[in-house]
Amino acid sequence: MSVRVNLPKSESYSVALAEKLTSEFFSNNLTISGSQIVRFCKIDQVNFFVLKVLMDKWKEETTKLRSPYFDYENEEVKNGVEVFLNLLSNHILIKKEFFRPLLQKAIYEAIIYIINPKEYINAELIQSGQNIEGLKKNLKFFKVHKRFSESIINKVKPDTKENEYNEMASLYSEHSDYFDSIQPILEQFSSLLVINPKEFILEEQVTSLNVEERKESSSNTKKSIDIPPVMESPSSPAKENTTLNQTYSKAQLTLNDMLKQQNVSNSGVHVKSKIFDIKSAIPLNQKFIFISELFSGHSGEYEAAIAEINNCSELEEAKQLLKDKYLPKWKWDLTSKTVQDFFEIVSRKFY
Repeated sequence: MSVRVNLPKSESYSVALAEKLTSEFFSNNLTISGSQIVRFCKIDQVNFFVLKVLMDKWKEETTKLRSPYFDYENEEVKNGVEVFLNLLSNHILIKKEFFRPLLQKAIYEAIIYIINPKEYINAELIQSGQNIEGLKKNLKFFKVHKRFSESIINKVKPDTKENEYNEMASLYSEHSDYFDSIQPILEQFSSLLVINPKEFILEEQVTSLNVEERKESSSNTKKSIDIPPVMESPSSPAKENTTLNQTYSKAQLTLNDMLKQQNVSNSGVHVKSKIFDIKSAIPLNQKFIFISELFSGHSGEYEAAIAEINNCSELEEAKQLLKDKYLPKWKWDLTSKTVQDFFEIVSRKFY
């Protein structure tokens, strides 16, 4: 039996809990300070992940705002930026509408990290581009499984491969004293907003399927992936074969219909904006979902796929790549929302 985080449940719960806690706090406060964030709720990991999310977002924004007229790699400039960041961190003051999304993301990431620290830190490594020094600075935000997080982050190097990381993490996983008990922490979540802690965990009991069920499941999955032609029946006219292009187009049509509910641009056209890099366009919570549901938890495979799709020069090339390589390999269900969301992001690169 393999146990993984139930990402959809964790995401929906984080939204609800963030709304509840935010409403309660801001009913008597106009803003929240850094010192108040540290003791915001009874779960320290959530509080410190709020600060982590805030700092990560601030660094991302300052990178985008870099002027082309200055040398930001100069050591004095780097040190000055670091001093400025430290100064700002002592004067945090956030309004409700800006705090709620930070809290929601912090709750979601805290749940993932508490239940599966190995996968969370691996995703952090990839997300940061193997920026080990940056991760070491973030260690102060990890309050649960501290011995594991400190050991693994201090052990990895910028050129550490995913299989090497997995081997190291597996070795540490054999030592129970490297980890905190997760049950009491999950029960603390339930005390804030009632939920059965077991709902956070997705249990896939493959052994519960008998041979006939496995064969039937395998056959049904194959049909949904290979998209065989629809057989002609005596009572109905012949139908064309369902191709990836047709399925992809239908998925896009459905998504475009959904987009009609969103804001209209000045030209009156209902579209999402073009993206130039697929990897940076995927938010962390959706990245976890894609890795878990589309790539069976293999973050390295996810990163390789994104890089390969990013290198395609046009949409038709990307669709052909998906059809020939990734659909048969990972047996995606083209009717699932996760697959359609993934295709929608891919398509935006080729507007």
